[in-house]
Amino acid sequence: MTDPTIRQPLILLLTLAPAACDTGPASHSGPEVRDSAGIEIVENSGPQWPDGGGWRLAESPTLDIGVVDGDDAYQFFQVAGALELSDGRIVVANGGTSELRFYDALGTFLSSTGRKGSGPGEFQDILWIERLAADSIIVYDYRLRRISVFDSLGRFVRAFDLHFIDQIGGFPTLVAPFPDGSLLVALEQFFVGEREPGLRRDTTLYVRCSMEGALLDTLGRYQGAESYSVQESDGWLGGGVPFGHVSQATVQGAGYYYGSSDSYEIDYHTIDGRLQRIIRLDRNSLEVTPEDIELFTQQSLARARDERRRQIRQRMYARMPWPDVMPAYGEFKTDAEDNLWVSEYLRPGDEQPRWTVFDPHGTMLGIVGTPPRFRIFQIGSDFMLGRWRDELGVEHVQMYELLKG
Repeated sequence: MTDPTIRQPLILLLTLAPAACDTGPASHSGPEVRDSAGIEIVENSGPQWPDGGGWRLAESPTLDIGVVDGDDAYQFFQVAGALELSDGRIVVANGGTSELRFYDALGTFLSSTGRKGSGPGEFQDILWIERLAADSIIVYDYRLRRISVFDSLGRFVRAFDLHFIDQIGGFPTLVAPFPDGSLLVALEQFFVGEREPGLRRDTTLYVRCSMEGALLDTLGRYQGAESYSVQESDGWLGGGVPFGHVSQATVQGAGYYYGSSDSYEIDYHTIDGRLQRIIRLDRNSLEVTPEDIELFTQQSLARARDERRRQIRQRMYARMPWPDVMPAYGEFKTDAEDNLWVSEYLRPGDEQPRWTVFDPHGTMLGIVGTPPRFRIFQIGSDFMLGRWRDELGVEHVQMYELLKG
């Protein structure tokens, strides 16, 4: 994953952080599987794919949509998601123009729907799109806290809010839909209780809701993201901790994965929240070195949008305690065959994304590399679809063939 997701300190704002890990020595022995009080434990020591075998992406994309100059329909900005529909068409959520764009299988523009606004079929901040049965498309608007439903041709069907948020509290993020149509929602709880300066880790509440926005079940409260706060004369400064631990989750079948990223351990829960399987991998987290801190700080300060933000970050970095180790892993994805893809946490300056692949039962298969600056949106049985940024930051929607040797 090439899009920098390292969490940046902002005034009273927390954002999510990125990912990478030490791959360790190769091994081809099968995992040790045992039972502990009805919970399956899968202990992996190495990959099942032989050296030189396994899966890989083709050298060049089979589809590349995007131009520097030209027709606006092929220019992208802030792409929030992309999906292949069952007939081969591609739908792209272009956040910069607040619209869904439809392309044929060859990348030719067909139509678009949506615009900036708060009315039916309009968007303020597209964060996430997903495909449901019969190619229905659901779109989550983070700013409006609203989910919109479109049919396969891009026609607006309906919208609904997450009604339960006012009662429960927290900052909602849609994780993914379950096969029954219900939705897994993560509610991040920041600064619960009296706020104190220093390092802290609040919780994330996972719930399941209906496609009408009603709360169906409370699944569990787990560790969330690490943050750091400091009180100054004019108020509080708060933000994410560089190299801090962040929880990850995704849906697989009638259940979901959760991981705290403290160690290489990933839990699989049933749809009602019951812990069913624990997946472990014998892989050490990367140590945070002085060189990592220096490079991260340089990159972060250079990305600051103005001098005020640059100074805020500089003061935060000078006062916060830096972690000894990086998170054990980054984000989770599942593919069309229910394999789990876990991104490695990358050191600053490492631009080669790597994903560790586990089969549906928790056995490590191997590692797949993806292109630098490529963000995955969808993994099919034989393709990978995502957003790629070139050296100038121009966005493209690309599809690669997934070769399974």
